[in-house]
Amino acid sequence: MQKSLIYILIILVVGSFLSLTLRMNKLDRKLTCIHTEITALPVLLSPELRANQDALQKQMDLVASACYKGYIFSGESFVPK
Repeated sequence: MQKSLIYILIILVVGSFLSLTLRMNKLDRKLTCIHTEITALPVLLSPELRANQDALQKQMDLVASACYKGYIFSGESFVPK
């Protein structure tokens, strides 16, 4: 009886840890998406920068990759999983 209680507690602790890790990853993805959208805002609002189509497309691609789940953040840029 004592061993089964310990095993159940270990399973609950491991399950809780995995659940917490999953939630942290989802929150990190959302925060990264929000941060990238905020940093891309100056390019979209500035008329001089909006005239440069390459810079505008680059910023839009960065925002799209930040919010797309197929990419992960590697510190400087987003790379496919």
